[in-house]
Amino acid sequence: MPVIFKCECGQEYISVPNKYIGKPFRCLVCQTLSAVPSPNDLEEKGKKEKNTHLSNPQ
Repeated sequence: MPVIFKCECGQEYISVPNKYIGKPFRCLVCQTLSAVPSPNDLEEKGKKEKNTHLSNPQ
């Protein structure tokens, strides 16, 4: 299953093959060097963001 994620700058990357999980990539927009996250990393990040929104309503 391909990985779908966003860079910190907001650029969305879709259909990144699993063979690239954990390998470095450079964002085409902001040139930031990061690693392709695993689906488990993305799931945990989503849970943390959801909890942050619930504890800090605006």
